[in-house]
Amino acid sequence: MSLYKDASLVMIPSAYKDGKLYSIRPTDGSGDFTFSRGSNLAATRVDVNGLIEKGRENLIKQSNNFDTTPWGAVSASVTPNATTAPDGTLTASKIVATSVNGQHRIDQTTTSSSGLKTFSVYVKQSEITTTWLRIGSTGCFIDLTNGAISSISSGIIPSVVALSNDWYRCSITKTNATANEIVRINAGNSDYLGDDVSGIFLWRAQYEEGLVATDYIETGASTAQAGILEDMPRLDYSGSCPSLLLEPQRTNLEPYSEYFNAWNAVGGEVLTPNSILSPEGVLNGYTLAANNSGSALNIYDSIVVTSGADYVFSVWLKKNNTNNIEIYMYSTQAPLGFVSRAEVDFDAGTITDLDGSGATIEPYDNGWFRCSIKCTAPSTSLSNGIYNTDGGADVYAYGAQLEAGSYPTSYIPTYGTSQTRSAENNVLGTPISLDSNFCLFWEGAVLEDDIMLYGSGTNAWYINYTTSSGRIILDETSGRKVMAYLGSGSSTGVRAKIMVRRESGVHSIFANGAKLTNVTSVDSNSTLSLSSMYWGFNSSFYKGLEVNQSLVFETALTDSECIALTTL
Repeated sequence: MSLYKDASLVMIPSAYKDGKLYSIRPTDGSGDFTFSRGSNLAATRVDVNGLIEKGRENLIKQSNNFDTTPWGAVSASVTPNATTAPDGTLTASKIVATSVNGQHRIDQTTTSSSGLKTFSVYVKQSEITTTWLRIGSTGCFIDLTNGAISSISSGIIPSVVALSNDWYRCSITKTNATANEIVRINAGNSDYLGDDVSGIFLWRAQYEEGLVATDYIETGASTAQAGILEDMPRLDYSGSCPSLLLEPQRTNLEPYSEYFNAWNAVGGEVLTPNSILSPEGVLNGYTLAANNSGSALNIYDSIVVTSGADYVFSVWLKKNNTNNIEIYMYSTQAPLGFVSRAEVDFDAGTITDLDGSGATIEPYDNGWFRCSIKCTAPSTSLSNGIYNTDGGADVYAYGAQLEAGSYPTSYIPTYGTSQTRSAENNVLGTPISLDSNFCLFWEGAVLEDDIMLYGSGTNAWYINYTTSSGRIILDETSGRKVMAYLGSGSSTGVRAKIMVRRESGVHSIFANGAKLTNVTSVDSNSTLSLSSMYWGFNSSFYKGLEVNQSLVFETALTDSECIALTTL
């Protein structure tokens, strides 16, 4: 549309980097946004392939420099660039067993927290045909002639993936790792006398949170991150086009969101990790199965909450051998009993709210559904559960989340303790001075009622959209300037196009292809400094929304232009 060339600012989510969201106009950088979220990797998004993308970190330093500190060799020497790596480069190293009797190994003490951790490394046999991988005092032996795994320690989940040219990517997951664990790679599986010749080949080590080894992240003297970083804008592809996802602070209170063996199994259920591709597209989905054909499926986890506060429990589920699965929230203190329940019909893709508390279902790729229920906690302890009374019922699961609030926000992964995604802040690097005529246009969906679309804390003005009533207002410090209603209201999550225009001091509101009737109209020509888009200046309005585009015109468009621009 030719109107875009008349806009002084055009933000259509496309280009970004950590801490920055670029606008299409202006091109000199003055219209770019400074973006901040926090100092952890708790945020996720749905990427262009429809998969959940996380923030990831390789906690190993010098991940492919095994002859460099902080790696330490014990009864071994390391020869770098000793053979061809799986990618065809001469970058694989060799651990050689020195001529002493003992374990021939390299170690590194990681800089990490406790919880669910996975250590991985590419390994190939040479004169020695076995390796022993360890995290702390636990691990397993791997036969490098055939990939066979043996002597698996309690609390360890091993994996071996065969590659070409006799290479294997070997990994071990420790379900209860402590802070700053020692990771260890042995040439051989026991003490023996080395000869200064025999050894194994190594390439690319990684130590990370989670159940599986993910794509390798190169590190040097420091750890390194990939995926959704701390202050990276999230261009979310939940719809047909990307939208900028902005959300308030939320905490996933469920300490193990993916490791269901940490939950309570009522009837001896068989819980199998890493048995199906999850909504991430990696093999970290769970199978939850009744222990025999006559037993019910019921697993749950109890969480301390605040009595009287609202909570939402969500989890991804996929059909296995039964079409109907229930999710529930149960008060484990007086008053005892179910406080929210819903039944999922996988074939129909629907969820039935069994007690009126509120339930949602959202389809994802490959047959997955994100299902949620909510409640007002009647006590200080809630059990979140997955349940089915049919004997032998099995279901796939991933990504459980319990959060305070009235709707499920984007997934916050946890690996042994609760995690918080900080509130997101997206402000103009250079404020725009709206001196007289202007048009402010916004397209997107709000995820929680009553939200600010534009504003500035400098002179305390804002545009507010209330979905439940359809009310759109422009307020200044001197009072309300315009108020109109987009119908009688709609549900949250519904896309809308909204524009507020000021022409010669007179305000008009356009929405979804129509000029609305003003209920309040007060003329004003005061100068407005636009510095904050979508959030405003008051933390009570820091709520979730998806932004498809935002435009600023420092002139007044005609009625027909405003109607054309806001038509869905």
